[in-house]
Amino acid sequence: MATERWTDEMLDKLAEKIDRNANAIDKLSENINKLAEESKESSIRFTAYQQASQWVVNLAFGLLATATITTIVTAVFRK
Repeated sequence: MATERWTDEMLDKLAEKIDRNANAIDKLSENINKLAEESKESSIRFTAYQQASQWVVNLAFGLLATATITTIVTAVFRK
């Protein structure tokens, strides 16, 4: 197997590629950090929506129970 000699031009191209890769890695790292923050915000929003939905469901059941009890009590006392 023949050993390949690196020329100055080849080394310069390699250095440029390394610089481009380093810049790309930095950008990816920034994007990952932004996505992590957005994910946290989305999680907080989802939790708030879930809690609000549960409150609405509880309110609906409470209103149904109150209406049912009122109807039964009214029917019993009219007799």
